[in-house]
Amino acid sequence: MKRIENKTSRLAMAIAAASFSALFAGSAIAEDNVGRAYDEVEFTEGAPGVHFGLLWGDWATGPFSMIVKIEAGAKAPDHHHPANYDGVSIQGNWVHTYADGVEQIVTPGSYAYQPAHEVHGDRCRGPEDCIILIQMDGPNGFIVAE
Repeated sequence: MKRIENKTSRLAMAIAAASFSALFAGSAIAEDNVGRAYDEVEFTEGAPGVHFGLLWGDWATGPFSMIVKIEAGAKAPDHHHPANYDGVSIQGNWVHTYADGVEQIVTPGSYAYQPAHEVHGDRCRGPEDCIILIQMDGPNGFIVAE
């Protein structure tokens, strides 16, 4: 039971951090004084086993924050985005692979930065799903590498 409470606390802190960042970014959620519980986030599957849920902002124009769920053992295809992103692992062992092939295992509470337009990979290693808070400084895009 303690383990679940710790995960919930980390998730709550991450969502609070995204909301606080939204205040300074001038997003709609800060102006509308709206909150969203994790179980109210609507997820869309972007690739098999990889799901995206908007927390605040606008996918089309950015900035925005989202929760990414990567199922245990799932891997996103190598891809890039039109905007920079900052990512914080909330649960699981997220493996982020940079363009030079260097892999970073991003454990809960750890951080990864991804520059715009740089091809990279993401997967979830281990027995539990990965949950990641991502904040992007521009519009959304998931462009699969050729």
